Amino acid sequence: MKVVTVHSHKGGSGKTTLGVSLAQQLASSGKKVCLIDLDLVGPGVEYLVPCDVPCKYVNDFISTKEMELGEITAKGCVCRGEKGAAQFDVVLASSRFEDFDRVYGELLYEHTDDSITGVPLQRLLEGLQDRVEVVIVDNSPGLAYVSAKTLVLSRRSSAHSGTAIFVTSLERADFVGFSTRMAGLSQYLSGYPSLIVINKVRESDKERVQSILGGNLGDLIDQDGQLKDRRQTASIEAALRWSKFIGGQHEQGVPVVVLPFDVSVWRMSRLANPYGLNVLRLSEDNAFRRGVQELAARIMGEPQGALREST
Repeated sequence: MKVVTVHSHKGGSGKTTLGVSLAQQLASSGKKVCLIDLDLVGPGVEYLVPCDVPCKYVNDFISTKEMELGEITAKGCVCRGEKGAAQFDVVLASSRFEDFDRVYGELLYEHTDDSITGVPLQRLLEGLQDRVEVVIVDNSPGLAYVSAKTLVLSRRSSAHSGTAIFVTSLERADFVGFSTRMAGLSQYLSGYPSLIVINKVRESDKERVQSILGGNLGDLIDQDGQLKDRRQTASIEAALRWSKFIGGQHEQGVPVVVLPFDVSVWRMSRLANPYGLNVLRLSEDNAFRRGVQELAARIMGEPQGALREST
C-alpha cells in the first residue's frame, strides 16, 4: 500500500484541492484509493467531494478505541470523466468545534500524545492495508501533532511505502515560511521520497518562478511544468536556505513540480458550484490536469503519461 501525505506551511496553498485531484486521477486509472481528511483544524474534503456523509468522523475514530473503520468510511464517491466514472473511498473530518476540541483538547491540555493520535492513526492505516492500494492523507497546515504523526507513521511501517508532498504557493508569507520550515525538516526526510509542489502559478508569475529557480524558465521547465534536471534545484539554496533539504541530505535533489493556476479549478471550488471539484471534467490538454497526471505517475513510480483514465 502506498501512503501519500500532503502537507503545507499554511492554509490557502491548494493542498486539499491537490489531494482531492490526486485521488480522482489515481482512481480513474484503476487504483483502489482512500482519501483521508486529517485536517482537523480546517477540514474541507467534505465540501469538495460530494458523497454520503458517514455517521461518524475521523475525529471519533481517533478519540474512541472501540470504533470500526467501516463506521467512518464513505464508500464509492463517484467522479465522472470522459471515459466513465471513478470511485474511491473517503474518510471525513468534522467541522464542528466540539469534535475538533475533543481531539486537540486532549493533546493541548491533557498532554497526551501517542495515546490520542499515534495509536489510532496507526490502527487506521493498518485497517486500510488490505482494502486499498493508495491512501492519500490531507493534513492540517504546518507540521505539528497529527500532521507530524502521519509523516512519521508513513515512514515507520515496513508494510507500506510512503511519499510526502509539500505544497506551497507564491504568496510571500506562504513561500518564505515554507522555505524556512523545509530547511529544518531536512534531517528527518533524508532518504524519504518527497516532492515539492509550487502551486497556483499564474502566467504573470513566471518571472517570479524564474527568479526562484535561479535560471531561465524555458531552459529549466518542460511543457508539463516539470524541472528537466533535478540538479538544477541546487540553485535555490542561496536564496531560500534549502541547502540542507535540497543539496545536503538528498544527493539527487528533490523533484519540484510547478502547477499552474487554472480558472476552471477555481470555478469548481466556488460555493455557487454544488457539484464540487472534479478534475476529470477538465480537458485532457488542460495544464493543471496534465500536471496532476504526471504528479500521480511520479508518486506511483510509473512512466510519465502512464496513469491516464482507464477505459
